[in-house]
Parts: sequence; C-alpha cells; structure tokens
Amino acid sequence: MNFLAISRARVSQQRHPRFSFMAAAWLCTLLSAATASAAPLRVLAVDEPPMAWLDEKGQVDGMGADFVRELQMRIDDHAVIELLPEPRALQAAQQQANVVLIGFSRTPEREPNFHWIAPLIRKPWVLYTRAGDVRRAHSLADLKQFNGIAVVRGDVRERWLRQQGAGNLVGAGTPGQGVRLLQAGRADAFFHEPQSVLWFCRAQGCGESPPVAAWVVRHSDVWLLMSKAGTAPALAQRWQQAAQQMRADGSYERIARLWSERGQREVGIASVWRKGLLEYCADPSCKP
Repeated sequence: MNFLAISRARVSQQRHPRFSFMAAAWLCTLLSAATASAAPLRVLAVDEPPMAWLDEKGQVDGMGADFVRELQMRIDDHAVIELLPEPRALQAAQQQANVVLIGFSRTPEREPNFHWIAPLIRKPWVLYTRAGDVRRAHSLADLKQFNGIAVVRGDVRERWLRQQGAGNLVGAGTPGQGVRLLQAGRADAFFHEPQSVLWFCRAQGCGESPPVAAWVVRHSDVWLLMSKAGTAPALAQRWQQAAQQMRADGSYERIARLWSERGQREVGIASVWRKGLLEYCADPSCKP
C-alpha cells in the first residue's frame, strides 16, 4: 500500500470513529464467544454424602455421581467429577462457561442464573441438636434460645437464615465440620439435612448419641444444573435431553432406589419415592 492509500485509510477511520468502535466491539464479542465455546466442560460437586464424596479409594462416589456418569456415557462426555467447597463451586458456575454442578437446591434467587438440567432428590432442612437436649424450635423466634447455630459456609441454608435475620451463626467449612462443632459443644445446633448428618456420623463416629431433629423447617428440590453465562444453549439442551431419556427409560429411578436402599442399610437414612422423586426424611419411620 502506498503513502496516499495509507493516508486515505487514516482519514476514513477518523471520519467514522463510531464504525471503528462497533467493529472492535463486534470482534471482541466473537472472540469471547469462541473462547467460551472452546472452554472445557467441568463437572463440580461438594463433598456431601450421599450426593457425592471421596470414598476410601479416593474415588468420587455418590448418587449424584452415578447419575452424571450414566448421563455422560449417553453423550460421550469424559469430564472428571471434581469436589470443591460449596462457595468455590458456585463461584465457578457463576463466572465460567461450561460448568456443571451436581446437587444444588433450586431457589428463586438461583433460578435465572443457571440451566436446570434435572431434579435429583428432595430433602428436608433440619435443625439438629445434641442428644439429650430437650429444646425444640417451631419458629424463627425460637432460634434465639440456641447459643450458636452451625451452618456450612456458602450453603443455601446459611443464606436463608441470614435473610431471616438470624445472627447467632457459626460457620463450618463442610457438613462434617458442622457435625463436629455440634457434638463438641461449640454450637448448640446444626442446620443442615438428614442424609449428610447421618452419613458423617457413621464416618466420624457420633457413638450412640447422634444428633436429633429439633425442627424440620422446610424442603427443597436438589438439581443437576449448568452455568448459563457463556454456555451454548445447545450444550445445556444436550444434557437436558439425556436426563429426560434417563427418566423415560427408568435409569433415574433405578439409581435412586439403589441409593435409597444403600442409605437405609448403611446409615439408617429413611427415604420414600414420592411423585417421581427420591425424598429423604427427617423421621426414620416416614412412609410414602
């Protein structure tokens, strides 16, 4: 290109700065989309039995892990399941493309931020106290009688309690730490769910005095979900379709019932099959 042509190009750019800006913005958008679509898929879970946890061999075990591996076989996906603390897993799914989360409650706040792939279980939110503690709760006002309520940091129940104005919370890094805080007397109560509490009592040893349910607060449905920002809708639809096929051919129910039996046999977790979903119970004698 000669000097005259270069000069004309520069003048043209000066005369059309808006065009240059729009072209640059368009290019950045294309590059961002290409980067997102090229990002490798990650599958994340929290160390929280029986949904997912590391077994004695260092392998990720759990009902959610079994469901995802069955789904991955159907779509030829080979991503390895990673275990992360709950705040880090949620942060990754909110900030990165192509991130799958195993076993998170579906709430109105989370609704617009993710692709919801499939429901996995229904679980109760339970306030636990130590064996022998006769205090019970029937309302949020009753929580003031407890000198410290353990919650898992980043957990949906911690956020819910804070939204209700509870200020006597003691943070734990994992459900297992929450059980230890309760049993050691460093918290008067632990707000969590029966399946994790009983499973960790088996692993850590609560003796003959496991925590007791002082208040069944509410229930939530736990889902397999996928990050929305930057994730191609076609990828989410592929996972959703495979999950729907698993429900249609009975694979979900087969996996759920196997884990229902295993939970009852190994740690005494009661569960029922209700409205097409495995529901864990706070009461060991619960019936469908």
